[in-house]
Amino acid sequence: MTAMYTSSQVLLAQSVGAEYAAPYLGRMNDAYGNNQGYKEVVQMQRILTTQKARTRLLVASIRDAFTMASLAAEVRGQVDLYAGTRQTPPRRACLKLSRRLYPHSVPRYPKLLIV
Repeated sequence: MTAMYTSSQVLLAQSVGAEYAAPYLGRMNDAYGNNQGYKEVVQMQRILTTQKARTRLLVASIRDAFTMASLAAEVRGQVDLYAGTRQTPPRRACLKLSRRLYPHSVPRYPKLLIV
């Protein structure tokens, strides 16, 4: 399911068996202000983890590397940057930045999809 903006929508997606739920982080921050979109995405992932759901977040509209690295550290070991692609230069750069900023939080082989 795409265009998720609230945790309740992710719960609904999970309850109907959606494989992916796609929140648009940049647009959520624009709509909510004060970085609330970021907090909502973290809440979405926590809900899915707590529920042991098969639904995975496919986070889109990430506008900078710092936000990507922060999100990767926040969800601890559940991040896959550019899933399904080879080791592209942007992926390597994002993982390198994440590990430099949060050396003990970002795993070597990450699973939350960030595209």
